[in-house]
Amino acid sequence: AVARNLDKADIQADDFLYSRTLVRRVLETGDPILSRDVSADLDLSSNRSLTLIGTRSILCVPMPTRSNRIGVIYLDNQISSGVFVQSDLDLLRIIADLASAAIERARYFSHLMQSEKLSALGTLVAGITHELNSPLTVIMGFASVLKTRLEKTSDDYDMVDRMHSEAVRCRNLVRQMLS
Repeated sequence: AVARNLDKADIQADDFLYSRTLVRRVLETGDPILSRDVSADLDLSSNRSLTLIGTRSILCVPMPTRSNRIGVIYLDNQISSGVFVQSDLDLLRIIADLASAAIERARYFSHLMQSEKLSALGTLVAGITHELNSPLTVIMGFASVLKTRLEKTSDDYDMVDRMHSEAVRCRNLVRQMLS
């Protein structure tokens, strides 16, 4: 993808030519594949996609993490010079290990940051709800006192009763946020 200046959509397109069978095999087994000459390699010579592409030499290495494989690094060569050799495989394994470790660390860091954001949000909500509880308790207390001083048939009683019931509703919302 990098050498050919391709993006993810190009690679996932049906007309993008590479051996999906070979990539699946490396992903499933975790074993790298190195072939200096695909046409002479009995294990690969029957692979139609490699023949169709005109692949001469191929190198495919898994990208391992602690728990699984996150992908592969796939290199192919269509010319007879510059075929891949064992030292290329060794170097590519190192690169794949480093890339996998970097990706895994980035994912872990992202997860950690998300956890810290949630923790900070929980602390913020707890602080706000605590600060809201005190004035709501005062409002509910004053409304209760006022209700006892007013006649139930007066308009003021209805307003104070409504104020008390809305304060109770707010207190319940605050409790829900705390839980």
